[in-house]
Amino acid sequence: MIQRVINSKNFLAVLLTLVTGTALYFKMPWPMTASLAPQTWSEYFLRLIALRDPWTYAGLKASYQVMLFTTPYIGYSFLLSALYILRCARDDQQSRSPCHHIRFWNLGISSASS
Repeated sequence: MIQRVINSKNFLAVLLTLVTGTALYFKMPWPMTASLAPQTWSEYFLRLIALRDPWTYAGLKASYQVMLFTTPYIGYSFLLSALYILRCARDDQQSRSPCHHIRFWNLGISSASS
């Protein structure tokens, strides 16, 4: 069972990312409120950017929202890949070796003298 989950690590990373990204989307929304007067300095500068260059503002907002999802994906992908490698290393030590494709190739270097 665990081997099946580890082998589908990309699918699992996407599912975890969707949950985490959605939680971040509601927990840390774009820092622009609907009030007429800016509440913080960051909101003041965002409003200034929106007035001076709307395309830059749209790009900043889109990149913020995209990074809410891509950053957790990178983290989950790294974590699940590390678990996969550690699981294969442990299986190699127990000589069951289901992860034979992880082993390094022999470069033809031998310890015997010629």
